Amino acid sequence: MLLDSVSKSIKVVLGAIAAANNCPVTAFYVDHTDAGGTPGSSDTATNGVTAVTVVASPAADTQRQVKMITVYNADTAPVTVYTQFVNGGTTRIVNKSTLAVGDSLVYQNEIGFRILAPTGIFLSDVSDRAARLLGVISGAVTTDALKPGDLSIEALTKYLNVNSRWTDIAGTTYGYKQSDGLPRIEAKPYYTNIGEGKITGHTPWMKIGYNGALVAATEADVWSKTGAYAFPVTASTMRVVSSSAGDEDTGVIIKTGTSTGGTTASLIDTTGGVNFNGVVAVEVGDCILLDKANEGGRTPEWGYVTAVTSNTELAVAGGFSSGGTGSGRTYNIVDKVLAATPRTGAQCWKVDYLDANYNTYTELGVFDGNATVATVGTMWRINSFRVIATGTGNKPVGNLTLDNAGGIVYSYITLGFTRARNAMYTVPLGKTLMVTSWTAGYAYAQNSTHYCRIYTRANVEPNTGFNTGSLFYPFTEIVMSNNSLTREFEIPTRLPAKTDIKVSALADFAGIVTSALRGWLE
Repeated sequence: MLLDSVSKSIKVVLGAIAAANNCPVTAFYVDHTDAGGTPGSSDTATNGVTAVTVVASPAADTQRQVKMITVYNADTAPVTVYTQFVNGGTTRIVNKSTLAVGDSLVYQNEIGFRILAPTGIFLSDVSDRAARLLGVISGAVTTDALKPGDLSIEALTKYLNVNSRWTDIAGTTYGYKQSDGLPRIEAKPYYTNIGEGKITGHTPWMKIGYNGALVAATEADVWSKTGAYAFPVTASTMRVVSSSAGDEDTGVIIKTGTSTGGTTASLIDTTGGVNFNGVVAVEVGDCILLDKANEGGRTPEWGYVTAVTSNTELAVAGGFSSGGTGSGRTYNIVDKVLAATPRTGAQCWKVDYLDANYNTYTELGVFDGNATVATVGTMWRINSFRVIATGTGNKPVGNLTLDNAGGIVYSYITLGFTRARNAMYTVPLGKTLMVTSWTAGYAYAQNSTHYCRIYTRANVEPNTGFNTGSLFYPFTEIVMSNNSLTREFEIPTRLPAKTDIKVSALADFAGIVTSALRGWLE
């Protein structure tokens, strides 16, 4: 930079008031006149957001050539430094640099502005110098390629150890993990990170299906009830019932109330109307249902009693199902085994469903054997039906059915199992389903060769994603004979909100079919 007028000077100013310390500034220059050159220097310190003169205007008939300027960040936080060229009443910014603590802004004649790290390395040319060094290390070039001032191996290691960092698209920086002073880089598959809960807004998803009575030459859907599956045409309350002949698959509620306190591992009720050690005492293993029908707009949860701490407090060491607390919740406690009348089979159920607007809800309930139990929620799509508490045996004694008042079945749990194996699902409002893999199988009891076509279907146009209502398109198809196959999708199948999906099968011989779809919701 050259100052060739008495009206020209160089100033520096910070972008904000220093957190603790202003920055020392030095300048070196040469004054040129007819008599020759005279070196000079100056030093000062920044003054927050007030500009300070670093190189003053030269005298008349003098040209002042700036050789070097340094600004050292002695503050306790990063600073932004503006270097200004002043010409009379006009001020122009010639450089803006952000300095980490300990960094220096260095201007050198014929080189320009660079940032000098505490390691003694100029950050602006690290990549070029490191590339030359790494070329020598790899044998790609000879040591003749190195230039004066290039990094040694030690200097490169020191730089990586202190300054190497990732920067994401939001500008957030992340440091490298180190191993013996060298960067340790670990990369996991995207799906693995989703499974570990490390990708925000992404939830692992799986849907299994089973048809144990596929009829020859008849298309059927893959679900435990067998036959064709029809999605509901209107939203309505549903009914839950068991096929057990006696009082199996029955839950007995022994305590109810609204808790006055609790934590993620306890429930307290001090209202005085409940004694957990009173008549029909609460016991270890009993199931606690919290806000089972979305009371107060709260998420239904359940947990299992691990200790009766007192007449007013229960311990739930395993926590509640969604990580919530036991405080301020309506609760129902279901006895695992009644001393007078031991129960077997399923006791409590959970249904995940969508309402008519495709919003997601969960409802919990208690089985009443072969008597129907009506749901509270009005259900449009059933995405999950599971047993969450049992008596002796730890599984249902009868087949468990979820149907509407007209007797149309929408979910089904086969006796001896604890979840519906129905390969039907509807994508909730505001979500997109990405299907990444599919495992399908077909088996039959015959020595001859037979085949089965198994195919995934959805009510969206494959190219545009347009919802087609009751019209379903096949998306993936497998043909097999007495075996199973897993198909990984190179490009995940993308299904938008409100899409109905199901898996269907058609075989030339009676048999059984299984299906397992996996992916994620985002």
